[in-house]
Amino acid sequence: MKKKIKNIKLNVVSPESTFFSQYVKKIIVSGIEGNLGIYPGHRQLLTFVKPGILYIFMLEKKIEYIYIYSGILEVQPSFINILADNAIISNKINLNTTLKKKYRLENELKKNIISMEEKLKIKKSLSRQLCKIKILEMLKSKIYTKKNF
Repeated sequence: MKKKIKNIKLNVVSPESTFFSQYVKKIIVSGIEGNLGIYPGHRQLLTFVKPGILYIFMLEKKIEYIYIYSGILEVQPSFINILADNAIISNKINLNTTLKKKYRLENELKKNIISMEEKLKIKKSLSRQLCKIKILEMLKSKIYTKKNF
């Protein structure tokens, strides 16, 4: 009889850093064909990750959230690798700081004297702040709870 695996190693990395590397119960990630639920012992899979929330169901019956901009998902029976272009970790977001940055960037965009290149840079940064706010709103609404374990 085959031994059932109870947890799986998750690595979320980018070219610049490691965002997450721990054993987890399961994850839900946005794949190109929709949301994917990955459990220990999952069949091998290689696919693209769409921008969206990575739900990480921890061993301690809590849920972590990481916003993935895009990347590649590799699944093996005993580990998961997500090679992300970039990511935002939910527990490192400060709402007041994020809101201040958002308002500052919105005001910068209203100026007519900035170049197109500067506008694109500001819009990219503004998008990141909006993603952080979305993550915090989601955490507040608790989309996934302990009932989902």
